[in-house]
Amino acid sequence: ALECARECVEHNGEMARVDCYQFLPERERLYDVIVANILQPVLLQFADALVSRLSAEGKIILSGLLEGDVAEVKAKYSQAYKKLGRDIRWNQSAIGEWQCLTSL
Repeated sequence: ALECARECVEHNGEMARVDCYQFLPERERLYDVIVANILQPVLLQFADALVSRLSAEGKIILSGLLEGDVAEVKAKYSQAYKKLGRDIRWNQSAIGEWQCLTSL
């Protein structure tokens, strides 16, 4: 998935604007958009770390979820936002069995 993401970024000429990581790097800067296409256990483990890397108006897209994963992931990330004094609303979408949560 990481190799495919990098190829897509390069193909679209966005290498200067998009970072792709296999491992979560040190918090060097804040991001306007974070996309995490990872299975539910990893999304839960890194909720606080990912949310803390968002800029004040930053958005997060969480995918790689099954329907049964959504409620727990949504609750965990909502809690991570609250720790930073921010409220969050979610949009949920699906392609086949795969679910995606996008912060609004």
